[in-house]
Amino acid sequence: MRLRQAFSFLPFLIVLCVSPAIHAQAAKLHEVHVEGLKYLTEAQVVSLTGLTTGSPVGRKDLQDAADALVRTGLFA
Repeated sequence: MRLRQAFSFLPFLIVLCVSPAIHAQAAKLHEVHVEGLKYLTEAQVVSLTGLTTGSPVGRKDLQDAADALVRTGLFA
C-alpha cells in the first residue's frame, strides 16, 4: 500500500471556475483544474469528483466532490 500512502500526502488543489453569481445558490461550472498531481492525470481526478462542466453546482455539490475524492483513499 505504498502507493496509497503516497496519495494521502499528495498536495492537490482543485480550482473551480464558476460564473460570477456572488449570492446565488448554484452557479454554472465552467472548468475544473487539478494541481500537484504525481500519479493520476487531471482527467482521472476530475472523473473521480463526479463533477461535469456546464452543469449547475452549489456548495453541497462541491463538498460532495471533495468527499468523493477522500472516499477513494487516494487523498486526505
